[in-house]
Amino acid sequence: MKRIVLAMAAIAVGASGCSLVVGSLSECDTTADCARGLVCQDSLCVTGTAETDAGPKPVTDAHCQEVYGNADAGNVIRFGAVVPKTDSSGASDVRGVYRAHAIELAVNQLNLKRAIPGHSLVLRICDDTGDNARAATEAQELLGEGAVALVTTGSSQTISIAGVAVPAGAALMSISATSTQIPSAGVLADGGAKRVWSTAVSDSEQARVLAALMLDGGAVGGGAAPFAHPACIHQDDIAFNGLYQSTNAALVAATDAGVFMPQFLYEPGASPAQAVAQAQSAATAPDAVLLISPVGDTAALVGAWTGADPVWLFTDNARSVSVYDFDGGLARLTGAQGTGPSTPSVQRDPEYGDFVALYSQTFASEDPTSVSYVPNAYDAVLLLGAGAAWAQSSGAAITGASIAQGLTQLSEAGAATTPLTADNFTSLQAAFAQGHTVNVTGASGELDFDPATGVAPGPIDVWTIAPDGGIVTLRTVTP
Repeated sequence: MKRIVLAMAAIAVGASGCSLVVGSLSECDTTADCARGLVCQDSLCVTGTAETDAGPKPVTDAHCQEVYGNADAGNVIRFGAVVPKTDSSGASDVRGVYRAHAIELAVNQLNLKRAIPGHSLVLRICDDTGDNARAATEAQELLGEGAVALVTTGSSQTISIAGVAVPAGAALMSISATSTQIPSAGVLADGGAKRVWSTAVSDSEQARVLAALMLDGGAVGGGAAPFAHPACIHQDDIAFNGLYQSTNAALVAATDAGVFMPQFLYEPGASPAQAVAQAQSAATAPDAVLLISPVGDTAALVGAWTGADPVWLFTDNARSVSVYDFDGGLARLTGAQGTGPSTPSVQRDPEYGDFVALYSQTFASEDPTSVSYVPNAYDAVLLLGAGAAWAQSSGAAITGASIAQGLTQLSEAGAATTPLTADNFTSLQAAFAQGHTVNVTGASGELDFDPATGVAPGPIDVWTIAPDGGIVTLRTVTP
């Protein structure tokens, strides 16, 4: 194909009598930059053949057969998403289902509003069933199909996917990764724009609130005697380890090393009973136990505890009615408290209210306010779309690198806020075209990213399990 292109160029030069211009001619970086029916070869959009370009690799994974957007449209921009919509047994994971629906809603809105002129967005979503190794394998398939950016979920899954996606040049936006390792993930040695971002508040913020909760004995207004012997039982996981370490460090620092929180670990997929038994047989019985684990492990953790319950404390991972969804669970966990990034309010936050209304109109049988990080999933796609819009406005090809660079242009301190909706992409692109940065706010709240870390600070809620089973916010702690 290259010989044919060069031959045609030579004919054209000879026929016109013009001199051949020496320099860089670049129409594309990937096939996604070309019109339908053309492929990217030697930076030119040309007609592809089976011999010269087989096109995107087909995605064969049975868990990756759901596609949002029209894959047959011209000038397709391909995104991917890896979300646990089911668990290892095949049962539905309502959190993943709702978040996937928010992703679908965002893709449809961007295409409906023609938010990126001349381009159509296509997103293929994979169900990793909660398996991080599978998530990385599925990410490779999405990248092979031509995805330039991926939406991910939790910290461990995001870090696992980053291992294959960042070297491939993709940009990542997580829905719910809070690990203290996220700020260093996707940092490039050459100083290029960071490749791993998250819409979720860092665990370093949550850790400070958890330590304060222990120091006021769990009292809503403070003033109670601090827990003297807290303990932490957690799954041995990158994200959970980081949250434990940050919480314990904050606790030790606040008490001048007077209070230390021992940890009792169990392996992923293993029974936590031994870790529970070790905590109970410790020299000093814990008066409060912090559980940092998948919400599905709560039944086994609490069930293995014998005798009187300690004060149970949870993190954002358990902020769901499913935390007490086991025999006697509500009775044992009523009054238990937890922390987590603050959830928006329909009454207080208009962008969130608009999102809830749109989601409810589209998925009438679902309540998006009942599951955490649903608006974050919506924002994740819109943020990547805004990054692509910046690339287009700046004249760059839409790639993982240019999308990542575009993400650094969205959090201008002091600038008037622009709601991150597909309707506002026209004004965003107008600002980009004039060389301006912008300040967007999303359905999940303020998105004041630090471009060096890819995360934004935010308020932390302290919540409790009410007697009627509701998850009730007790107070909100600002950064």
